[in-house]
Amino acid sequence: MIQGLSFYKINKKILLNCAYSKKKEMIKKYIALCILTCVQIFYYGCQRNHAEVHYTTIELNSACNFYSMHKDSTGAIYVCGGNQDRGVIYKSTDYGHIWKVYSDSYSKQIYDFAILQDGNLIASSGDLELLYSTTKGKGWKQVIPSDRPKTGHQSEMYKISRAPDGAFYFCGGEKLYDGVIYYTTDTLRTLGFAHRNHEIRSMHWLGNHAIAVGYGAILYSETMNNDWQFANAPDDFYTGSTSHKNIFYSCSFNGGIYQSYDFGKNWNCINGKNRLTGKRFFYNCMALQNQHGVALGNDGSVATTSNYGTSWNEAYSFDNADINCVINVYDNLWIAAGDDGKIFRFSF
Repeated sequence: MIQGLSFYKINKKILLNCAYSKKKEMIKKYIALCILTCVQIFYYGCQRNHAEVHYTTIELNSACNFYSMHKDSTGAIYVCGGNQDRGVIYKSTDYGHIWKVYSDSYSKQIYDFAILQDGNLIASSGDLELLYSTTKGKGWKQVIPSDRPKTGHQSEMYKISRAPDGAFYFCGGEKLYDGVIYYTTDTLRTLGFAHRNHEIRSMHWLGNHAIAVGYGAILYSETMNNDWQFANAPDDFYTGSTSHKNIFYSCSFNGGIYQSYDFGKNWNCINGKNRLTGKRFFYNCMALQNQHGVALGNDGSVATTSNYGTSWNEAYSFDNADINCVINVYDNLWIAAGDDGKIFRFSF
């Protein structure tokens, strides 16, 4: 009996030691697994996935930044920009392979421009300046609106948009502050004006309907007389706008992509904006062509869609460059341009 009891105590001690050893080993494995998981979360959270974007880089003029692109009826493509000392417009007639100077005669950057039917040009620049050229950009006449806000010298005129009735609209404002929308029906001889409490970065027309998007707000208009209403839209810094069929789209500097099915009155988010942890994308511009579309921005931020904007895939590309404008050339060939004089031809 005593021997049996001793045997039981010995075995119990051995079993307890084994259980303790296994528990200790399991704790070590659990701690190791936790450390590995944290490392993986940190690694993949910081890792930049590269988009399946096939691109070629053209370093055109490192002394300037590019802001807007357009395509004329012949298929020629134009890009404008510059710096504080010079405004430039480049032109390509071979789908963006070779670029030649079209205009470099203005004394500060050109944010946007439009070619009129008679071949003359209108453009927008810093300090809310509007420009007019009858010499295809070889010389410019400066137009400063008489009702320009007192902070006009601190503001930019970012985009030009043409309405279906032929009127031209100009939008801009002071960074992250007040905004303006001008329009003209007689090539800048007279100007209509609307002041807004939100800087306006982009405008887009869809028939007689228009949207103007900017810092903290989206505006919509159902008339062509510069009458704007606030849309029901999430709070965000909207930067780009486009449309497909009867749907408006907008992107934001906080990584959001939004759409409106009722001509800009109400908006819903289809691609969530940045969070404190996780995604970090910054969009400045967007465009759609048939089922394909892109939103591009700072640090090589790229969002692509191949299903008419229903869903978007995000990644990084373009050598992490800052992209300010994009245009579809044909089918799934696109051209983007941005800071440091870089132009990218790409497809996805």
